[in-house]
Parts: sequence; structure tokens; C-alpha cells
Amino acid sequence: PDAHLIVGANRRLQLSQLPPLHFCRPSGDRLFESLATTFGPRAIAVILTGTGRDGAAGAQILRRHGGTVIVQDPPTAEFLGMPKAALEAGAVDRVLPLAEIARALESLAVSGEPV
Repeated sequence: PDAHLIVGANRRLQLSQLPPLHFCRPSGDRLFESLATTFGPRAIAVILTGTGRDGAAGAQILRRHGGTVIVQDPPTAEFLGMPKAALEAGAVDRVLPLAEIARALESLAVSGEPV
């Protein structure tokens, strides 16, 4: 839909009609920022294949709040713009091929430990 997906004050996902951010709506940056402010160090973000820089600024915010950012390894991405932008921003804890991301998320969920 033409809306942002964010985490609301009630800690539930909701749609938002905030203006586009950097011409994007929905925006990964808005989602990651809302995750960071709501869940802090318990937040986990994953940036997958995509064009542009969406998600990089939000990933920086999420990391400043102690959260974890996993990025798809750019050579395994169909479009490397978004993963590359997050890496260039220094906003990444772990770089993994797509096939390994689910296992890493499961490990984080079970252990509760940062990556």
C-alpha cells in the first residue's frame, strides 16, 4: 500500500500516512527508526536486495539504540543498492548470503544475544 509500516506506541505494526521519506513510501528508514525507538537493543533489522539507499539511515539509528542489523551479502543480491548503502554507512553488524539470514534470525531469537 501507499503507506509506511511502523511500530506504534502500542508496540504493534501499523500503517502511517506520514509523507514520503527520500521519495519512498513505504520507507525502510521509517520502519527501522520506529523499531529502534520502541525496542532499543532488542530490535533486529534485515536489509535485503533493493535499489537506492532506503534503510541505511534507519539502520544507523537502530544501531545507535543498540539494535542489530543484518545485511544481505551484496554479491548475492539481485540489486545491491540497499545492502551496499547500509555497509557504506557503517550500519551493519553482520553480512550474510540470503540463504543464511533465516538461521541467523532464529539464533538471535533463541539466544537473545546480539550478533
